[in-house]
Amino acid sequence: MQDYTKFKEIDIIPRLPLRGNLDITYRCNNNCLHCWLRVPPKGPEKQNELSTDEIKTIVDEARKLGCREWAISGGEPMLRPDFPEIFDYITKKSGSYSINTNGTLITPEIAELMKRKGKKNDRPLWCYCRDT
Repeated sequence: MQDYTKFKEIDIIPRLPLRGNLDITYRCNNNCLHCWLRVPPKGPEKQNELSTDEIKTIVDEARKLGCREWAISGGEPMLRPDFPEIFDYITKKSGSYSINTNGTLITPEIAELMKRKGKKNDRPLWCYCRDT
């Protein structure tokens, strides 16, 4: 019987970031007991968040290295007024994406963006949290 398996020794294995995880804020409009992120929506931490341009730079650099999937999360990512712009920028060239959100801030504009054609993960699009 022939051996169909060949082994090739590789000294250096390239490390491609195929998936990027981006928490664009740690603030949330809920106060769930089970959540470790309990930063209020208007908390002072807001001033330490990455700017839209900084996020775009990170996404561009990751894409150049091979990143094609994104997980967008936070706190509640839709608290950012620039969320539609960030979401559009990240997902328009992505093979797949997921969003971790409580869903309470989805606007018609965001819902329209989320209908974008293309591959989407089989992971849940959002999770619902109870304000407690």
